[in-house]
Amino acid sequence: MTDLDRHVRQPGRDKLVKQVRAKINELGVEYIFFQFISVTGRVVGKGIPTDHWERTCEKGFQLVYGQQRTCLQIVMEIILVMDQKQKS
Repeated sequence: MTDLDRHVRQPGRDKLVKQVRAKINELGVEYIFFQFISVTGRVVGKGIPTDHWERTCEKGFQLVYGQQRTCLQIVMEIILVMDQKQKS
């Protein structure tokens, strides 16, 4: 079993994916931009339509050079920040 498989199968993760989907729908988010620092220190990212949210959470996403990332914690933090800004 890979690290990705273990991450995707964590207890309670499905519920979190659904909670984030509800927030995406509530805020009308159409694209999610995933951004992180690569092993070589470069800032890299990829925009993905929210229609692919659940699939991306299950399988991660592929970058041009082959690195695969999962997204749940990154996007949850982004959505929480967006929600706080919207309330203020």
